[in-house]
Amino acid sequence: MPPRKKVKPQKKQSLKQKVATVAGEARDRAAAVAAAAVAVGKIQPQTAPVAGPVAVVAGTLFVLFTVVQKLAGDPPRDDFDQVWVSEAAVDESALPDEEPQRTVVRFAARQTVLADNLTALVTSLERYDGAVDAGDDAAADTQADAVQQNADAAAAAQQTLQDLASGLNDAWRDYTGQHTPDFGSVTLDDFKQWFLDNWGDPPDNPAQSPSSSLQSLIAAVTRAADDVLSPFDVGMPHPILEADAVPGETSTLIGDAFPAALADAATELSGLVGEEE
Repeated sequence: MPPRKKVKPQKKQSLKQKVATVAGEARDRAAAVAAAAVAVGKIQPQTAPVAGPVAVVAGTLFVLFTVVQKLAGDPPRDDFDQVWVSEAAVDESALPDEEPQRTVVRFAARQTVLADNLTALVTSLERYDGAVDAGDDAAADTQADAVQQNADAAAAAQQTLQDLASGLNDAWRDYTGQHTPDFGSVTLDDFKQWFLDNWGDPPDNPAQSPSSSLQSLIAAVTRAADDVLSPFDVGMPHPILEADAVPGETSTLIGDAFPAALADAATELSGLVGEEE
């Protein structure tokens, strides 16, 4: 009998611990980026084409926050006869032609791909556990294969985001050097309404939003799950819509801590699945 594939418990537990840091960073950056979007949008009408895509980055950060929170739980599923390997990708030809919109939407699109990768990973982990609990070794092997494929895709997507983060931060600094954001005039109502206007209201079904910025993002992502942008209900306050204060001014859009947390979590994705006799 060939060796049976197995999700390594220690790797999985370490991954859960590290994604807790990712969740915290994604939540905080979602709020900071949403504030940056409205601060840019308030200065001059011509900045609106940039402010909308920046708000969409905030939305995809929130989606990632909910996905990694879900990864920390992953209860067993009984639909382990089904297999999902993420095939999400970015269609570069569908990105906006203008800069910095192109750079901003590309980053949001890559975050969406990572969200699809991680959602597929969560699903395959839950199905693997369900197959193990049911004593179905063949299904467990199949789900373990899906786990590693999704983990590898997520690791690659994380590396791409890390590579893009510095370019996004540079684009933000260059743009705000010419168009100084008006952080001081942003009210809490502005902060929440701007996000809803550019992401969607209600925000739990963003694919139906008429926002041109969000539709630009959707057009640039191919082969993702239909509900990839619909956040899970993780039972925690929304960092934007349930905020009680507007985040302070940010000099870099995505910062360093969020990509660093992703990179740290990605170390557990390689070799998540092994073999046992």
